Formats: sequence, structure tokens, C-alpha cells
Amino acid sequence: MAAAHFGLPLQQFSTVFPFHLVLNRDTMIVQLGQVLQRLCPNLSIGDRFEQHFKINRPSLATLDFKVIREQTRTLFLIETLHNGIQLKGQIVEVEDPESALIFLGSPWITEQAALKTYGLTLKDFAIHDPIADYLFLLQGKNTALTDAKKLTNKLTQQRTVLRESEAAIRALYQITSSNSLNFDQSLHELLIMGRSQFGLEIGVLSHVVGDRYEVVAACLPNNTLVKGMHLQVSQTYCHETLKT
Repeated sequence: MAAAHFGLPLQQFSTVFPFHLVLNRDTMIVQLGQVLQRLCPNLSIGDRFEQHFKINRPSLATLDFKVIREQTRTLFLIETLHNGIQLKGQIVEVEDPESALIFLGSPWITEQAALKTYGLTLKDFAIHDPIADYLFLLQGKNTALTDAKKLTNKLTQQRTVLRESEAAIRALYQITSSNSLNFDQSLHELLIMGRSQFGLEIGVLSHVVGDRYEVVAACLPNNTLVKGMHLQVSQTYCHETLKT
């Protein structure tokens, strides 16, 4: 039994291959998919291929029917001159009723944002086109990379805080265990460390009894407060704190 020969009417063919392109022997466009027509509104049947497209891959010596026909086993990347969309696919030769070349492919989309840029939606692609699955996988990969980057930044920050805390603990131990520092010197070093650790301009250790404020130790850039100085609480920064 001989194999039956079937073909698709133009409308159905355009639905299955919405970005197809047919060239005659003079490389004139004699048929194209309905979505490709929308992407290239200035394109008309009978226009020459090179008026609206260029072939980025493979590299061809001349844009000639015979030269293109020799590359039918090669992946083609065709770029629209109107908006720079790259179409990825293959070219096949047909000889019914006359010799012609058909490009079968679709836009080469590498990120979901490109759909909006080119005015495309997933409905513009044929159902058999894997672009939807590819974009969903790509989005999942990008989401995973973003989450991994956030986690890396968080861990880096935590390591920085941990190193700073360890450095502070070591400095505190050195101060409190040092035999070369007397009590007043140890207090002064602790205040210096506290200012550095918490980003404070001043460090003061005070003793408050009633309204009497006594400076026990102080570390200030201009030494406006010194050990043994007595003040009224109302004259100090403690006033509002004690009120609350």
C-alpha cells in the first residue's frame, strides 16, 4: 500500500507555523505566517527577502536561492531589519507546484521580558513550540539564582557580624585580663571599645544619686568631661532617660 500524501491549507499551515516564510527562486517573499506579518507591517508579498531580513547564521557568500538551498541541513538565524527580532529555525525545499524555500522557525527568545518588548504573547506561538516550557524553566532558574544570591548576601552579612563580635570579645578579654592596666585604664579602654563597636561619639560611665551626677570615666574627643566631675542630672543627657 502506497503512503498517502497530505498537505495543509494555507490557514492551517500558518497556524502551525505562524512565523514561516516562503521564498521563490528569485528570493522574493511569496508567503509568510500571520504573526510574522504583524511583526513586519511594512512587508508585502513580492518584496525581496533582503529588504526585510538578513541571515546571521550560517555565513553565506551571497544571498542566492542555490546557496541557501545547499544549507538546508543547517540551523538558520534570521534577523528582521524592522525591529531586530531573531528567528531561529530551518529551511526546507519544496517543488510543488514550483521550486521554493520555506523557513520554519520562531523568534529566538532568551528572556520573558523580550515577549513584551516585541509585542508578543505565548498565544502567538504554535502549541507544539517549546518556547512556553523554555520560558517557565528560565523563570524558575532566574528565581533560584536570585534566591541563592540573597542567601549568599545574608550569609556574608552574618559572617561579617560574627567576625566583628568575635573581635569585640577578644578585645574585651584582653582588656579585662591585662595585668598591665589599672582599673581606671581598663575602664577607659572599655569605653573606647564601646564607642568603636556601637559607632558612638562619646563614652561615659557615670554614677547617679538623686540629682547628683558623677563622672566615673569618660572618653570624649574634646575631653569636656573628666573623671570626678560633678553635675546636676538636669544638665546631662540622663535627664530625659530618668524621666521615662
